[in-house]
Amino acid sequence: MTRQTTNSSLRQLKEDLAESRANMAALVREFSQLNDAYVDLLKSEERYRLMFENVPLGYMSMDENARLIDVNKAFADFFGYSYNEIVGKQFADLLAEGVDYHRSTSFPAFKRLGYANDITWKVRKKDGSIAIVVVNGRVRYDENGDFIQTHCMMMDITKHRKAEEALRKAEREKALILGAMSERVIYYDENRRIIWANHVAAKTAGMAIEEMAGKFCFELMHKSATPCDGCPAMIVFQTHSAHAGEIQVDGKVLEMSAHPVFDEQNHFVGVVQIAADITERKQLERELLDISSKERRRIGHDLHDGMGQQLTGISFLATALHNQLTNLQPDAAESAARIAQSADSALKLMRSILQGLCLVTAEPQGLMSALTILASNTTGICRIECVFSCNRPVMMTDYTAASHLFNIAQEAVCNAVKHSKCSCIRITLEQRRDFVKMFIQDNGCGFTPQPGDQHGMGQRTMRYRASIIGATIEIKGTTGEGTTVTCLVPSSRLSNKE
Repeated sequence: MTRQTTNSSLRQLKEDLAESRANMAALVREFSQLNDAYVDLLKSEERYRLMFENVPLGYMSMDENARLIDVNKAFADFFGYSYNEIVGKQFADLLAEGVDYHRSTSFPAFKRLGYANDITWKVRKKDGSIAIVVVNGRVRYDENGDFIQTHCMMMDITKHRKAEEALRKAEREKALILGAMSERVIYYDENRRIIWANHVAAKTAGMAIEEMAGKFCFELMHKSATPCDGCPAMIVFQTHSAHAGEIQVDGKVLEMSAHPVFDEQNHFVGVVQIAADITERKQLERELLDISSKERRRIGHDLHDGMGQQLTGISFLATALHNQLTNLQPDAAESAARIAQSADSALKLMRSILQGLCLVTAEPQGLMSALTILASNTTGICRIECVFSCNRPVMMTDYTAASHLFNIAQEAVCNAVKHSKCSCIRITLEQRRDFVKMFIQDNGCGFTPQPGDQHGMGQRTMRYRASIIGATIEIKGTTGEGTTVTCLVPSSRLSNKE
């Protein structure tokens, strides 16, 4: 071999060696990268396993025959099995019902579509207890589109379903209770819009219960653009305290109570209103009071015209007999005088009884006369200055209305005497164009009404009497400044009812 050939071979060997070293270095780098990737894969697998095992939702994987091939701890613990006990079971083995549907319809569709969303199942645990779960899943396919396995997440909704059933039961019971009530019941949200109502309220509005939601009561019930004056429900929206009262709408009288509703954080969230149509009851009450008043007047008239005349006649005859016998038979004359005195006493007693029966006489000026006597008696008996003033005569031909106004004034004066510590009471009666106004003022200690105050018996009595005759009454007191009771009776309610 020549020297030239030897040199050429050495050069080739050097080149091959350098290429081999370069290839080796590349392989080392590639191996290092693969090793790093493998380490990352192990870490990723570890993170996945930690997540898989500790996720609070149950996980399961099924093969093409719906057999469990993998589950996480949450899934196994939920059913009460160990991992080895539950893997290998078919999903149908865990079902409490719907097995045929699962095998023939649900799982085949799942494999075909590749997904299953919000499928609800009733399942049986190892201890025999029943639970309700919802399952969402996806199917994993190979590159040829062939089924490999499923990946499914399961959530226990047993408590949720029980809560829903309890809520539905409560709603059914509420509907039964509200439906059985004869009153109108409406629940408003904090914006005064209707949330729900019972059948009576819906019937009054002339629409279905569902149609009332989101609307205003005054729009539906009264065809008005604004709330009714004095509506207790609207007052509760302002005060957040219970309120009750009567309102007149469309010729009807409604007795209404309204109550605020608060959530668990004591935030105001709405108002419940209960209203009853008491128009007929009010009319019957008025008629009964009219009958009672007429009967008292009839008894008074009978006593006055019958017994009164008899007693007056006896007194007259006894006096005449006394005069005739004075000189002839003094002893008999004295007996006749005693008869006359007894007759006069009986006549005074009868007049006192008549005054109790008929505090207000049937004459148009009867109310003025009765209020004058009330003021005089209060001053004389109670030692408190009581003054009645009436600048122009107020003639009332409605005896019932006059009697109730007098009773209101009497109750107001009685309250002032008992509670106000006043030194002066003024009773004023005025005739206005459209109404008669009566107000009673005292200069006593007054009072400050509290939200939701239900008032005493005296105030309730006055309000009741005012409502009977269609009057409005306001009882206003200020601490340290006295109390004023104002009653307004529309002129239309003052015509003679007899």
